Amino acid sequence: MSNVNTNKFGGALLFILGEFADADEEMIVDGGMEVFGEDDQGREGSCEVSINELAQAAFDEINYLTDQLAKANERLKVLEREAAQKKHHFVGYSNGFQIAYAKHDEGCFYPSTDGDSYIPLYMLDVHLHRLGGTASDEWAKKLSKEQDQ
Repeated sequence: MSNVNTNKFGGALLFILGEFADADEEMIVDGGMEVFGEDDQGREGSCEVSINELAQAAFDEINYLTDQLAKANERLKVLEREAAQKKHHFVGYSNGFQIAYAKHDEGCFYPSTDGDSYIPLYMLDVHLHRLGGTASDEWAKKLSKEQDQ
C-alpha cells in the first residue's frame, strides 16, 4: 500500500485523506486542518495538515502505485508467456527399447500400455503441430482437439 518513502505522511496518508473527506467545511481553516489520531502503540497526537501538502502527497503516492502496477503487469505478462510455453500434453506411451532406438533413429509411441509400452510421453503444447508427420492423422487430430478444450 502506501510507501513511507513516497510522501511525507507515510502509512498515515489514507487515514489523513479520510479525515479530510469526513471533515465539516468549518474545520478547514486557512487551507489546512488539524488532524487527530493515534499511533500503533495507542499514543494520541495531532498535526496541522495543509490541503496542498496532502494533495501533493496523494499525487506522489498515486504516481508511485501506478508505476508499481505497470511493473507488476509487465512481470505478469512474462510469467503468463513462460507458463504457456511449459504447458504439456500427454501423447502416448513408449518403452525403453523405443526410447533407446530414438537416440539413433526415431522411436514410436502408442495409445495404450499394450506391448510393454508403460512409459508415459508428454509433449509441450507448442510442439503438438509436429505430430501430423510422425503419427496417424487421427491421433494428431484427437490430440489437437483435446488441446483446444
